[in-house]
Amino acid sequence: MDFATKSDFSQNSDPKQIMKELNRRLFDFLNHIHRLEESNLVLERQIQEQIKENSSNNHNWSKKEEQCNALRHSISKVGFKNAFLSWELDNNQMTLHHLEDRWKVEQHQCKLLQEKLKSLYGVKKQFIQSIPGLTRAVQETWENYTCLKKNHLEAVRALQQLDHPIHEVQLAKVEDGSEMELSQLLNEIRAHYEALIAGNDMENVFSIRTQPAIAEPDLRTTCDAASSVHENHYPLLAEDTERRMEKDKAALKEAKAELNESRRQCQQLQMEIESLQSMGKCLKSSLHAMEQQYQMQLQNLTAIIEGLEKELKEVKKGINKQLQEHKTLLNTKMRLEEEIATYRNLLEKEENRFYGAKPENYPTKDIRPTTSKTFSVLPTAGAVMKYLDKNTEVTKQIVLNGNIVRESTEDCGTLQPEKVDKVIKEWEGSFFKDNPHLRKKSASLRFDLHLAATNEGDSEETKQNNPPDIEVRLTMRRSCSIPTITP
Repeated sequence: MDFATKSDFSQNSDPKQIMKELNRRLFDFLNHIHRLEESNLVLERQIQEQIKENSSNNHNWSKKEEQCNALRHSISKVGFKNAFLSWELDNNQMTLHHLEDRWKVEQHQCKLLQEKLKSLYGVKKQFIQSIPGLTRAVQETWENYTCLKKNHLEAVRALQQLDHPIHEVQLAKVEDGSEMELSQLLNEIRAHYEALIAGNDMENVFSIRTQPAIAEPDLRTTCDAASSVHENHYPLLAEDTERRMEKDKAALKEAKAELNESRRQCQQLQMEIESLQSMGKCLKSSLHAMEQQYQMQLQNLTAIIEGLEKELKEVKKGINKQLQEHKTLLNTKMRLEEEIATYRNLLEKEENRFYGAKPENYPTKDIRPTTSKTFSVLPTAGAVMKYLDKNTEVTKQIVLNGNIVRESTEDCGTLQPEKVDKVIKEWEGSFFKDNPHLRKKSASLRFDLHLAATNEGDSEETKQNNPPDIEVRLTMRRSCSIPTITP
């Protein structure tokens, strides 16, 4: 659609033709606006459908959240079971440490008993070493005894080899096989000699008695010495050795009993240690199995969480894509609104030019001027300027026959996207606060939001990370009744 220029209107001087042309153009313009509104309705329907789909996706996410809550509950149960098992394991470890301490004490006692046993073995070795000496002493005493016996037999033979042999003297045997004692033999010899003295002559008796009298003291001394050695030394030595042997046997029996008791205790301790070791192995195997089971459950849960994270990423990508599409639709809508605004401005210019070039005989209706003129219609700068980066103010007035038909004031500025709602609320509130003579019915406020133009050299990543600022336009319009245009 193209509008006629000033030269075209000057060529067509017929006002009816001009009005027809303008009406035709206005009709085309209104049809174009109607098409744009229909396209906007279609876009709004698509946006609502997309929102419904997102809501359905959110419903699906609620199911996923329920599953996640169930998984968290199961994880908490498993953690409680794990804590209970760890508590039982700690108790078993405490009992194991107690038994280990007891085993150490018993082992120490066993070592002490082994040391005592070693000392007893040393005493036994000493006794065993002393046995050869004692046997040698016994042999020596036995040799002395045999020597004395030989001497006694030789003395008896010497007595038998005298001139008058003693036939009556016989060596008596004792029932146990041992020979007669020397005292009995001497008594018999003495009695025999007395009988000889009584029966024979005195000379022979004296001659015979001189030699035995001389040999008798030596024989008696030797016999007494032998009998004293035999009676005193050998029995005492035998009794001493027997007492020592009995003591050694008693000590050896006690040592053997203590050794058997210590061995029995050591075997019991070894059995307890083996049972504890088997219990510890069973606990370790059960702990290892539980760790593997929990590890498998954790891997399954991590796989489920990774799948949910992937789905969440896909949903976020879809949302970002929808936001980008929404931004593109919003940009197209803003561009269309800009085109509509340009068409309106052109239409106003044509109307101004038409009414300014109208002939004097053209019928017109009285246009009432505005009752009041606003000098400050925009809000104070302090209310909004703290949010705006750039601010421009434009005031437009449409004058018809010296009267202001329409007055509009615009103020625009750029600000960050997250501050739009706050700026609009403060701007609207401060507008009517600074202009109390205006009413909300007589003045209409319009806020136009436009994305500020970005640099062409910027990449898409910088545009996504740093979205462009939004250009806000505040428009206040006060208009009197515009007369209808008659062709």
